[in-house]
Amino acid sequence: MARDISGVLTTHELATYYPTSPHQASQTTALFQEQELELTATSRSRNDYTFPEGGPRAWFVIFGSFSIICGTFGLISSVGLFQAYWQAHQLSSYTIRDIGWISAVNVFLNLFLGVQIGPLFDRYGPRWLVLVGSLTYVISLVLLAQCKKYWHFMLVYGVVSGTSSAFLTTTALAVVAHWFEVKRGMASGIAFVGSSAGGIAFPLILKTALEHLNWAWAIRLVALIVLVLMIIGNLCIRGRLPPRKNGGAVDLKCFQDARFSWATIGVACKYLRLAIPFIQPGT
Repeated sequence: MARDISGVLTTHELATYYPTSPHQASQTTALFQEQELELTATSRSRNDYTFPEGGPRAWFVIFGSFSIICGTFGLISSVGLFQAYWQAHQLSSYTIRDIGWISAVNVFLNLFLGVQIGPLFDRYGPRWLVLVGSLTYVISLVLLAQCKKYWHFMLVYGVVSGTSSAFLTTTALAVVAHWFEVKRGMASGIAFVGSSAGGIAFPLILKTALEHLNWAWAIRLVALIVLVLMIIGNLCIRGRLPPRKNGGAVDLKCFQDARFSWATIGVACKYLRLAIPFIQPGT
């Protein structure tokens, strides 16, 4: 959003904003149309926009991001329970190391594909990325209930679920920047609490469900819960800033900035540490 015009207007500026002839009026209209187009299509300066920093719409977006992250990162926290069940039942002939590759592929794709999904978010906005990711993610969980062989689990949970969750988690965190600037850290933290909420709820639900139901119905129950969370996310998450017209691809020039490169390395090390408990056997 352009900054408001303030200050004392000169004679020339008065003629611009209050034209006295048809010719001046047409020039003024063309000038404002050109400026508006530039601000909404090409300008990337933060000074061109204001951020709500709160309000019902902004906090609904945070609630949607919370729901998405709860159903993705939160469910990943249950992967130890998955591995323990697979080793005792469907994949009893495989070692824990072989089974661990399934969840490793899921986590790798979830985090690695964010490099490309980020530019897609900048160009197309959150709506279609969240919708496509939600549909694919829920379908992968429904198919997971039918898996019986090693390659079934690797394809469905490792590849399809990992790829679709990358669309969801990257978009859910990136959309926070459309609504918050000063309070962006706090808003992102609130959204990411969904990971902890899901990490507590899903293992408890799965453990109880697997004790009273078989694998297929336990995963269908989880898929139903995730479906509700995805619906909330799709209803609440909305973009606000205009999309980039020249984005959509990874720009490696960003790594020329030493500060950005070191920050990236630091975050990668942090996530490496966080990912270690995900691939351990369930408790």
